[in-house]
Amino acid sequence: MSVDQSPLRSRRAVLVGAFGGVAALISESVGRPWRTNAANGDAVRVGQTVQGTLPTKIINNDQVATFWAVQNGSGSAIVAAADSFFAVNALSQSSTAVNGRSGSGTGVVGESIGSGAGVFAKSHASGPGLMGISGSSNTAVSNKPKTGVYGHAVQDGGSRGVWGHSVQGTGVHGDSSSNYGVRGVSSSGVGVSGLSGSGVGVRAESSGGLALLVNGRVAFGSASGRSVIAAGTNKVKVSPGFSVSRSSILATLMGDAGGSKTVKRVAIGSPATSFTIFLTGNAAADVTVAWLVISPSP
Repeated sequence: MSVDQSPLRSRRAVLVGAFGGVAALISESVGRPWRTNAANGDAVRVGQTVQGTLPTKIINNDQVATFWAVQNGSGSAIVAAADSFFAVNALSQSSTAVNGRSGSGTGVVGESIGSGAGVFAKSHASGPGLMGISGSSNTAVSNKPKTGVYGHAVQDGGSRGVWGHSVQGTGVHGDSSSNYGVRGVSSSGVGVSGLSGSGVGVRAESSGGLALLVNGRVAFGSASGRSVIAAGTNKVKVSPGFSVSRSSILATLMGDAGGSKTVKRVAIGSPATSFTIFLTGNAAADVTVAWLVISPSP
């Protein structure tokens, strides 16, 4: 008695056909890359570009790193790009938002190729906007050894190595327990420049040493000058261009006024925008008198 094997062959044919279809699908998948674009809701795959309009969030409630990116080659581990806003926005409630560490290179590099800032630091609390600390003998900010902050500018005569600006407080504050609080060196321009609209441009203070040390000539601008007392007169009026109220005015003759004549006194005018230098008698010839206005501390 013969057995009809057609049903068995039919099932076998179905299995072989199904396996062949799966093998063909696998072969086709291996032979071509994944889609180069994806939409909202699609899975993120290695080597795939995802395009979407909704944010992608990864929340980690553990204490380990949420995301690791390792680049063993010469490229960047992470590249972030944005058209008009932050490329990377990091927020931390109680610790460091961004931590850059390098074994031999630079921990964090900020670069701008347009009109923006390479690195911008801002603090809304009591902490500093930008803080640099060096644990060795190197520089905290910049590349000068044993220097807290170093600013270098080479553009032109109007460039500034360091610019400090404060609306109400101190523009630049230098503090040293045993050496210079602020020291500026320039080969041809201004070493240190202090500008204030109504306060003190530069303040030098020392509790036990020298508040101000000058090597070379000293210029006081409009606070000092020379005036001529004409022959036959005993006085000259000086208008320095600022108020001299409560000021101390030093005056000395730069020539011979004749006989024993010398400076007698200085009288401040009313209003106190001028002062008059008097001699003990009329000058025998034109004589120059030098003067210096010294104001009390504010």
